[in-house]
Amino acid sequence: MRLYMKVFGCVMIFLGNIALADLDFPTLNPDLNERPNIPNDESDPPPSFGESDRASGIFDLIAQFGDQSGSDMNGNATISQDFEESNDAFDVAAVDNFTVTTSCYIFDIFVGLRTFNGCDVNSIIGYHINIHSTLDSAQTSMTGNFASVYVDAAGAYHQLLSNGDYFLYFHESLGAPLDSIPILIPGEYWLSVVPVNNFSLNGQTAITNSTIGEADAFAINPEEGFGVGPIWNLSSALSYTIGATVAAVIRVPEDYATIQEAINAANDGMIIEVGPGTYTESLILNSQDLTIISSDGPLATTIRGSGQVPVVQILGGSGLLSGFTIRGGGGAIAGGIFGYGTSMDIENSIITDNHVTDKGGGVLLNGCQMEFRDVVFSLNSAMAGAGIYAYSNVLDSFLLFQGCEFTGNVAVEDGGGA
Repeated sequence: MRLYMKVFGCVMIFLGNIALADLDFPTLNPDLNERPNIPNDESDPPPSFGESDRASGIFDLIAQFGDQSGSDMNGNATISQDFEESNDAFDVAAVDNFTVTTSCYIFDIFVGLRTFNGCDVNSIIGYHINIHSTLDSAQTSMTGNFASVYVDAAGAYHQLLSNGDYFLYFHESLGAPLDSIPILIPGEYWLSVVPVNNFSLNGQTAITNSTIGEADAFAINPEEGFGVGPIWNLSSALSYTIGATVAAVIRVPEDYATIQEAINAANDGMIIEVGPGTYTESLILNSQDLTIISSDGPLATTIRGSGQVPVVQILGGSGLLSGFTIRGGGGAIAGGIFGYGTSMDIENSIITDNHVTDKGGGVLLNGCQMEFRDVVFSLNSAMAGAGIYAYSNVLDSFLLFQGCEFTGNVAVEDGGGA
């Protein structure tokens, strides 16, 4: 279910979730699956990213490349294309998941693609690299909800195969545009790479399947132009490598005893990782760009306020707050979180047991552009907007709620939940 709510310039969007296990996928369309056998063309191997050639702290986040001779790159090829506007219904992306265990930055992405049906490789003008942070986005969108960056086709190497098809080594490394991809914190993500071109219907590219890795890949065709459904399971992993470098992390309580001390010491772009426990403090973030995460999740990590002021005040800046229970806030307004002019996102958290005498028991926002993902608002109270209250007189305000729950919030006047 998707609900849009717009009040005097403040937009709120609520998105539902869908689980992979709940879906009954059709099998892959044989027309897309049965590509002609390619003799063992000895393609030039991809550039080496061996550990011996890397600086300290740089590692393969995932490596699924293997031998790229014709036989290995041919199996279960899946169309991944961006047709001209008149053929949008046939746009297809192949998607594979990867797991992040250490907070990191992506510094290179290397993908194997192939062309068939007489595709002119020179018609590819660029690629969209899409990273999704939710399964719902990965299954339904050709654009990554976590990041979607465009790269020029100059980063692709062409290898002519004996049957006239091409194998493409697509490689983007360092600098812009990869610099625009946010920090990846531990969790599950999904990758797709979509060529941008003006192919005819018979000129297509495919992300090749690797013999390495588990078969968690699937293909999406949101507009169902092939008539086989919007999602197809694939039988093996996609061919790609993601290189990453460990992000700068401040740990609480190892490096600093309190979260606020870590915030005061952090530079923009840094990660603050908070260990399990209850932290009795009221936090203030002032125009900072930080990622603040708990190592063990909201059931094990609580920020408890004094009952007199908001538990967390976010004044400008951007970033992410993830994995906390936020409780014990009070005062006149904004018991749990007060946001003013910020674009910091909140995810995987519980905002509960905050009580104010006026507005915004759980959260109060003014002039913010924020996303709330998998957040529970419970047992908060206020005169109005017990769960969340957002001022609607700021034209640039935008709020997105995905997978959130409102329960047991009590308002004296209006807006028990929001």
